[in-house]
Amino acid sequence: MTTTKLHLLKLTLLLAVIAIAGARVAGAADSKSLADYLITKTVHPQGVVAMPRCGDGQLAVALAKRSEAPIVYAADARPDQYAAARDAAAKAGLLGRSVFVQQAKAEGKNRYVIV
Repeated sequence: MTTTKLHLLKLTLLLAVIAIAGARVAGAADSKSLADYLITKTVHPQGVVAMPRCGDGQLAVALAKRSEAPIVYAADARPDQYAAARDAAAKAGLLGRSVFVQQAKAEGKNRYVIV
């Protein structure tokens, strides 16, 4: 990966974090409202959605149902959140189809590795 592409990827991830934080402040309290808000703020709503620290998976499922993204890739290092995310995607019938959940491993502050 070139340096320019790496910087663009970091900027994209930063903007996604800012958008999610802004949506929470703006009152998008539930996953469906937050997904709708993020989709309206996205310039290109197609493609792959990457969700490190996905939590309970509700936002991953909502994004998969509401966006044009063919794949939502979610990961979490916390075993309880990983299990909850897998359960949410399975219950929605999306696990392994459009939502992929994987266990991550925390390696220091704000650094995660997919296992």
